[in-house]
Amino acid sequence: MSKFKLAPIFSEHMILQRDKEMRIFGYGEQDDEVEVTLTFSHGEHMPLPYYCKTIIVDNKWEVVFPEPLAILGLDDVDDLKHVSVDIHVSCKGEAIKIKQAVFGEVFIVAGQSNMQFMLKETFELEEAFPTRETLDLRYYFTPRISYEGEDKSMEPSSWYLSTDKQFEMFSAVAYFFGQKIQAYVDCPIGIIGCNWGGSSLFSWISEQECLEVEETHEYMESLLQEMTKKSEKQYENEQLKYDSEVRLYDKKVKRYLHDNPMVKASYPLDFYYQTKHLDGPWPPPMGYKSFLRPGGLYEHMVKSIAPYMVAGVLWYQGETDVMLGSGYLAMLRMLFRSWRKLFKQKALFFFLVQLPVFSSTSEEDKGRVLLREAQFQAAISDPYSAIACSLDLGDCYNIHPFLKKDIGYRMGLLAGKYLYKKVQIAEGPRIRQVFQCDEGLKLSFTNAQHGIYADYGKVLGFKVVEENQRYDVKADIVGHDIVIPNHEIKNFSHVKKIEYAYESMTIGTVKNWKKLPLYPFSQSLSMQ
Repeated sequence: MSKFKLAPIFSEHMILQRDKEMRIFGYGEQDDEVEVTLTFSHGEHMPLPYYCKTIIVDNKWEVVFPEPLAILGLDDVDDLKHVSVDIHVSCKGEAIKIKQAVFGEVFIVAGQSNMQFMLKETFELEEAFPTRETLDLRYYFTPRISYEGEDKSMEPSSWYLSTDKQFEMFSAVAYFFGQKIQAYVDCPIGIIGCNWGGSSLFSWISEQECLEVEETHEYMESLLQEMTKKSEKQYENEQLKYDSEVRLYDKKVKRYLHDNPMVKASYPLDFYYQTKHLDGPWPPPMGYKSFLRPGGLYEHMVKSIAPYMVAGVLWYQGETDVMLGSGYLAMLRMLFRSWRKLFKQKALFFFLVQLPVFSSTSEEDKGRVLLREAQFQAAISDPYSAIACSLDLGDCYNIHPFLKKDIGYRMGLLAGKYLYKKVQIAEGPRIRQVFQCDEGLKLSFTNAQHGIYADYGKVLGFKVVEENQRYDVKADIVGHDIVIPNHEIKNFSHVKKIEYAYESMTIGTVKNWKKLPLYPFSQSLSMQ
């Protein structure tokens, strides 16, 4: 049987990134020659076919064409709205043809369960239905494969339209992101879903790159040690036991729903809260086939879609890695470098979601605060990254909040600002400085030039950190600033920092005029 094939992402209904060179790639026998022909359709104007040949090396091949504007002699990406292209690939008498691929804006949506979270699992499915007919959004599901030879024949690996029955399986964050950016671009939107619930950041970077991160080297070594200390047979027995526990849990849930039909009828909210006590098994065992192992999803999922050209990456992940705390910063920066290199895009843009509120163990809660800070620092220190604060969109007792629309919209605002230059303010206020004034301590902010306000009319979330104590304080909005009055501060000479929403489970109410929340912070006093 021939090994010659296109990468699965090249299939019917596909979208190519409209303002970048076109990379077509696949697999085949060593040293065979592959020819790729692009035939464009542009109204009455039919350009001549565009050819390119290459030789298969290490059983992989790739050809690169100029960006479509250059090929067609067009001036503006909006001129591509009515252009399609047929892709014809041949090798040793075999041929593959993809008809009528179109041009648009393409994004990878990656991370773990909150990015994977489907429209049908939210409260907002009904809000999505009215636009599915008019929004030209197409979704590619990257098959969830964690090791060579894993049988995922039932995994979808095609591009689906928003009018297809698979619509309800689309990532909710991604769909509402697509809705939002349609206000900025008049073209099809392509979403490449590449996510796995419960996955670690280590899973999405190569094993070698994970080892190169000094700040998490000790943790990485412990993961590798856990993998190597057991034989393949031991791991497989552990996995069989875990699978059995999952089946028992599923039966327990089904039995509970049978005995309590009203819970099933109230899906998803009551379903979650009233089955939470049944406690499913987690985590699965670590081993040579585990999706949690370092580099596993990088090798078998990310590489399967690279180097497909995209406008950016939406990244919503971190819940599994809260114990890394501040070490997450170095890992996230490695992710940026790794994927930019793999996708051959030095300026590949990353849009991050800063984790919302949640309450678990005290150690995890501490780690979540540090991880949020790491996410923020990674975004603001990288010229091709931005972050959406979702602090106000969480659920203190549910790690999978049911509301995703606003997260998608906030990420869309970021794209509107940084990619399409259609938005001026796309982020909430950021702390600029804290200094002493006659009235007390004054806090000034960026992204607050048109004013700030407090939800519920109450300024909540501020704390003063002194040498030996940390306590809540009341604060007032004064113009574009916030003032902590003198009488709220116990000892000015001992004040070290001011904190806002700097806890895992917290209430922070401050927003700017665009209803975007103030980012959590821990800020030292400035000399004034």
